[in-house]
Formats: sequence, structure tokens, C-alpha cells
Amino acid sequence: MIEILDVRTDSPIAVEILGEYVSDRVSTRPVGAGNYRPPQPDPARFIPPAGAFVIARDGEEVLGCAGIRLITPGPEWVDDGFGGSRWFELKHLFTRRAARGRGVARRVVDHLTVVARDLGGDRLVLDTHSSLAAASGLYARVGLRELPRFNDNPNADRWYGKAL
Repeated sequence: MIEILDVRTDSPIAVEILGEYVSDRVSTRPVGAGNYRPPQPDPARFIPPAGAFVIARDGEEVLGCAGIRLITPGPEWVDDGFGGSRWFELKHLFTRRAARGRGVARRVVDHLTVVARDLGGDRLVLDTHSSLAAASGLYARVGLRELPRFNDNPNADRWYGKAL
């Protein structure tokens, strides 16, 4: 049975799965997309009330991970009709290859959407790369829609969001 557990980004289990996430992104990044810049998640940004980080597991097998962190929308960001001032950004969504197709990422995103709302968030946003086609499909299925660029992440070429 798949369960979602809160962990710190500096815990051994999170460090291991985040290492796999970075390796996967580096190995699958398209040639013309430039070098992938590995994330260095600050643990303080992924604990309540500033955010959360979770792993999905089935028994002792870790299947995937993701986190949310509070970001402050700048005045230059586009107001696309649902505005708000407490944005949570979804980060480091990853499912191990052996667990893909089992709905793990959907469960993690649904869980973190509730957490973001419970922490007072009014918008969930994320950035991604167009080479991650399965992820873009998931984002549409969970109600996220494409937005104009809202950050300067060099690893991203697409931005999504939804009102909470």
C-alpha cells in the first residue's frame, strides 16, 4: 500500500532519493537544453509553515518524492485572474523508474496540494522542462495550467499554476 510520509530534505532517505532525481534529470536532459543545474534544497524551506517535503513508499520501498516551498510573488509576475500572495512552489517531483505508471506522482501532488492549502496557500505553481512530457500530462490532469514565466530557473522552459 502506497503511503506518503513527511521527511526532512536532509534526512538520509531524502538525500538518497534526491540524488536519484538529479541523476535522472542529468541523464535524460535533451542535448540542446543546456547543462542541468542540480538543486540544493534548503531544509528550512521545506518544513511547515514554509513548506513540506514528502516521500512515497510501499512498505520499505521508496517510490518517489516531492516538496513544496513558500515563495513570494513579485510585482512583475503576471496576475492571471487568481492572484494571491501565498504561493507554494512544487519542487523535485520524482518517481523511480520501477514505480512509474502506478499513480505515485499523482498521489504525491494531490497530497502536497492539500498541504499547501492547509498552510494558507492560495496558489500552487511549478516550473518544468518540456522534455518531461509525462509530467506535463500529469499537471494538466491535476488542474494546473500553463502560465507565463514567473522565475528565472535555468532548468525550466514551462511554468504552471492553479488556484487553491
